[in-house]
Amino acid sequence: MTKQAKSFMSAATGSFTETIHVRLLDEGVDVWRPVRARALGDGAYELAGDPAPPDESWEFAPGAKVGVKIDKNVAKAVAPPKSAKRRR
Repeated sequence: MTKQAKSFMSAATGSFTETIHVRLLDEGVDVWRPVRARALGDGAYELAGDPAPPDESWEFAPGAKVGVKIDKNVAKAVAPPKSAKRRR
């Protein structure tokens, strides 16, 4: 069971100090890449803009705004909360 993550993240500082795992596509099995991120508030996070390795296809692009769900103590990127979508 997953739940919306809030407690694992530190307060938003403006720097990319958090780690969120982004699902890799076309791998044949579940593979997750740890990616630097920063909290934006309201349950939204921004992935760092570092380029993805050329041989990887990420579910969310570098620099994307995402939400987070905790799954087995791992912060995984999901679609951003509705409040974050409205702020774009």
